[in-house]
Amino acid sequence: MIPIVTTLKAACLAVLLCMPTVISAQEEDFSIVEVDSTWRQEILQFPIDWTPKMNVQGFEELRFAPHWPDKNHEEFWSLVMSWSIISDSEISPEDLKLNLEGYFDGLMKPNHWAKEFPEPNVTFFEFTKTIKGTSFKGTMHFFDGFHSGELITTHILGSQVLCKTTGKTIIIFKFSPQEYGSPVWDQLNNINMKDHICN
Repeated sequence: MIPIVTTLKAACLAVLLCMPTVISAQEEDFSIVEVDSTWRQEILQFPIDWTPKMNVQGFEELRFAPHWPDKNHEEFWSLVMSWSIISDSEISPEDLKLNLEGYFDGLMKPNHWAKEFPEPNVTFFEFTKTIKGTSFKGTMHFFDGFHSGELITTHILGSQVLCKTTGKTIIIFKFSPQEYGSPVWDQLNNINMKDHICN
């Protein structure tokens, strides 16, 4: 059983609203990426009851930039979302889109800003085969039900690695509204999968 700090949507809400969380020492085993401690961590297990549109099993590690809730800061909505999914093959682009949209659709309902708003829209492009797996770019247009009550667009850098020895695929999404090449992407690009994850 994967240790979870708090449960389901309450866990995300606690982090997203910058409430302090207590990280279990056991969760170190479930860390996917190398990043310093200033990037707040949360671990959640799939499936999640508030994301009924998702069709994957496993867990995720969330890492939030120190100033990600501040809409006036360049780190606003900058984070790394890493999924460890039980699968014997890479997740298709279509399923990546379905699951990411489903995640954010459930995450933003309900919110105190609005009862009606557009569903998240994810577009992926530039899929490239690499030595380890697949890299890709994308954008996500969604309603920010946490910090601004506005529709925002984040850029995405993603990667996917199939770990045949463990029967899992590791998917890493890096998000920021800032254009590629801006300073916050220097930080995001330095956050990468730990070497031992596929062992």
